[in-house]
Amino acid sequence: MFHVVLYVASTPKSEIDAQTPSRNSMKWLYGSAAVAALGLALSIASHVAALQGKPGPLGKYTWTLHLGALAICIPAAIVARKAKWKGLLSGCPAWMRYVVYALIAYAIVNFAIFMVRPHLGGSAGLMPPEAVRGFSGHWMAIYAATFAVLYSGVKGRRWGGPPGPHPTPTSACH
Repeated sequence: MFHVVLYVASTPKSEIDAQTPSRNSMKWLYGSAAVAALGLALSIASHVAALQGKPGPLGKYTWTLHLGALAICIPAAIVARKAKWKGLLSGCPAWMRYVVYALIAYAIVNFAIFMVRPHLGGSAGLMPPEAVRGFSGHWMAIYAATFAVLYSGVKGRRWGGPPGPHPTPTSACH
């Protein structure tokens, strides 16, 4: 559900059009979604490599996935600023929502396992595979969630509004 559903439903069309992102904003939104997708792919590759005890695709720059995960939250927060969690992903297909939920659950379990296992030191500049494994669950969850939010924003074509051109209060209650 969205906080703005009733507002949008009762707002004149001219004011709703003013809430529709510009062409440049949509380029920014597509670009942010692409960055989130790239971060998700790199975090999955890093996680798989760590499970095998190998360095990931970014090598000594694996730590940059931390920065990317934090940075990509900014555009997702702008898109999501007026939505509640369930409505936030309303523009996504069901399978995408389930993947996000599964990765969030996996991140929690993965981090709990990381906390109870002994850690080995790594070489200078290279994150040890055990540390990459511990953090990569969170990276996957964050990048997947931000991608889903941005995807929903692209489909909705409104900042913080439900998908589709004519939202109604009943369409946001799913």
